[in-house]
Amino acid sequence: ASLKVAEAFNQKERAVEMLGEAFFDIRRNTSKPFKVFTHGVITKVLGTSFVISAPSENEPVKIIVKTGRVSVKAESMKQRSGNSINEVVLTANQQVTFDPVKKSLAPTLADVPILLPGAPKPRHIYDAEPVVAILAEMEKLYGVDIVYDEDVLAGCKITTAFHTEDLYQRLEVIGRAIGAHYENDGLQILFRSNGCRLR
Repeated sequence: ASLKVAEAFNQKERAVEMLGEAFFDIRRNTSKPFKVFTHGVITKVLGTSFVISAPSENEPVKIIVKTGRVSVKAESMKQRSGNSINEVVLTANQQVTFDPVKKSLAPTLADVPILLPGAPKPRHIYDAEPVVAILAEMEKLYGVDIVYDEDVLAGCKITTAFHTEDLYQRLEVIGRAIGAHYENDGLQILFRSNGCRLR
């Protein structure tokens, strides 16, 4: 990666120009915001750590947030009507990809969500645990929204053991256990089930 720093850095703002891939861990300073310019994308830091991958001018730019919040917008995008996304604010375990051809931003969850800083380690053993309680616990541990119907899942309990599974692998195990499935929908996870019959 390469990084260019202006002579006026740290006067009114902290701005850099970056090419390639780099991990940033930035201290919050509202009076001097930190901005990264790369291939027409501006990432404004609101106190966070994140990764930017910008291989070349014609390839997608990806920003992945590890902690905190960042604001991402494309320099060349003008305000449009409809469903176009002109700017997105991301939090931990969220990412956005900028398509340089379509000039579009596509926010999604991180490919592999990680535990939030300071979060306790996930439990390994669940004994006749209500599925809604497990899903609520995972939301807090990873800082992601899992959308599900509490009424439909009210009778669902599972007994299982986890080891090193990540968030998606755990959802897969739960889904198989009760005949449910999940899918990523932008910045949230949809967990769909027809419910459980009491035996």
